[in-house]
Amino acid sequence: MKNYPIKCVSCCQREVFPEILPEHIFQETLVKDVPITKCKNCGNIYFTDESDDYMRNYKYVATRLRQFLTDDEIKNGFLGFREKIK
Repeated sequence: MKNYPIKCVSCCQREVFPEILPEHIFQETLVKDVPITKCKNCGNIYFTDESDDYMRNYKYVATRLRQFLTDDEIKNGFLGFREKIK
């Protein structure tokens, strides 16, 4: 576990803290509440190993649940899916 704050590579200030990104598109899936780190000085966002693991797990679960969803649920954005149904 890192000790915060850490140094920002953009502005070189020790102002990088953990935050939650409300929404992010990952491999065509809308993922919610992604853990990230963000510089409070310049606003630069960093995806961490934790971010990557979270998004991959979310995508895996959403893909597995896809088989149980109706076309209407997918059209309406259930679990972040935003697919066009033919």
